[in-house]
Amino acid sequence: MKTLTWISLAIALLLFAYFKIPHFSLRLLDTKVYTSNTSEWISLKGKDEFVITELKTRQTFDKHKDIKISHTEIVTGSINSSISLYATFKYFIKLAQLKYTIEGDTLVFHIHQVYLSTPVAYDSATLEKSCTTTLIAFCGNSLDNLEKEVTAILEEKGNQHLTSVYEKAAKSLADNFDAFIKNNNKDILYKNIAVIFDNEPSRSEHMFKYNKSYCGNDPCKFELPLSNGRILTIH
Repeated sequence: MKTLTWISLAIALLLFAYFKIPHFSLRLLDTKVYTSNTSEWISLKGKDEFVITELKTRQTFDKHKDIKISHTEIVTGSINSSISLYATFKYFIKLAQLKYTIEGDTLVFHIHQVYLSTPVAYDSATLEKSCTTTLIAFCGNSLDNLEKEVTAILEEKGNQHLTSVYEKAAKSLADNFDAFIKNNNKDILYKNIAVIFDNEPSRSEHMFKYNKSYCGNDPCKFELPLSNGRILTIH
């Protein structure tokens, strides 16, 4: 009963301030609009697979082969093949698997998995090949054989890099959603955005602060959380 009395008194004071004090803006926010905002954001992407980060690096692949006399272990020479190129590893999430929860002033995105886009793209103009031999050996088609393995090797490398892209991917996702909210003048219903990847080995929560209050970058003059996910603000 006392709680209801205090809430009623607070609302009365807020209404008085709103009508009697200039430059006050009173708003009743409803966190239920997260559902429509998120759905609209997903629909604007236009596809289920959303690339959230890219990693561009030079990759070098080396292969050593000893040449032996047939049916013996006698080495007559060796071939050292090498291919170097710039590859672009793209990582994406499936928007259909994206879920979210509201935890206080934090919007938490839960992502089932980060996927590597395959085949991994590389710039053929940056491709460099080299081959050296020792003793009685010839390069022959060793470089061609190594180039045929590049696609599989790049996919393996991309999956190895996965553990290093979670933080960047989380920031990219959070920035993208926050920009959508602000560029379209949507209600600010969060102060922080957290991103959790279910398949991340550490299962850590990547937290990013975006707003000082429910009024955006400027603090509200007053914030009052109400029932059913509603928030009363004056700014």
